[in-house]
Amino acid sequence: MAQPEIIIRRVQTIEEYQTCQRIHRQVWGFGPEDTVMHLPLMVALQEYGGLVLGAFAADAATRAESQVGFALGFTGRDEMSGRYFHYSQIAAALTEWQSRGVGFALKTAQRREVLGQGYRLMRWAYDPLEARNAYFNLVKLGGVARRYLPNMYGTGKGELFGQLDTDRLIVDWELDSSRVAERLAQAERGQKPLPARSDYEAAPALVGIAWRGDGIPVVTSTELGRDEPQLKLEIPYHNLQVQKYSFQAGVEWREQTRALFSHYLAAGYYAADFFTIVGEYGPRAFYLLQKDIVNDDHE
Repeated sequence: MAQPEIIIRRVQTIEEYQTCQRIHRQVWGFGPEDTVMHLPLMVALQEYGGLVLGAFAADAATRAESQVGFALGFTGRDEMSGRYFHYSQIAAALTEWQSRGVGFALKTAQRREVLGQGYRLMRWAYDPLEARNAYFNLVKLGGVARRYLPNMYGTGKGELFGQLDTDRLIVDWELDSSRVAERLAQAERGQKPLPARSDYEAAPALVGIAWRGDGIPVVTSTELGRDEPQLKLEIPYHNLQVQKYSFQAGVEWREQTRALFSHYLAAGYYAADFFTIVGEYGPRAFYLLQKDIVNDDHE
């Protein structure tokens, strides 16, 4: 059976905006009391400088479309530099459509639209303890992260990321940089543009861990005094499994990595890449932090 084609276009009808709301509620695990994106606000953003894209699966035989995802963003301004950019507030695909290319299609379509609007930078926030999102944002898309915001949305917002404080890394996606162009080209060819093994093996580890039952990692130590050009910062490969095993272990991961990110980003490092390895007790996930340098792609 032929796979449906994924079509990305601007959301157009009230029914499509309502579907965005349903997708938002399902993916985030919101209850009836939780607020999803306000429909009049989405319409206003679409009409006046924002962007609301829908992802539609088109049946190969009938061409009938079914909405399976959406992305929403608006114009932002950096207070320090005065630079204008596009802030992507949400990009989501229905659970059954995740890991099927919908997210990548939404982000690349956002990139085309935003470049057409004259912006060279896009930003968004994500949970730094989510390994899958870290890989997608830093490796597949070629973003980097220089800013860490503790508890950005408050505690316990939906089921998607558990009940921890909603700490977030802010991704800088330099839309016309050589790094982004190369990473996107590699992803489109089905390649995985991972950092060099020699780089991450040589980088000092900032987190010491021990293993508990069922291969659950817990933090035993952290390093705040390193100054090498590259450092590696471990996170749980399966964050929600850690919380299910021991919520306190999840809290400790949040608190310890918050301290590490806050310290090293303030000291001039940025989250440059992400990689995973297979260890004795299961898969392990690491950020590669790098000392910031001035280059032509970053203003």
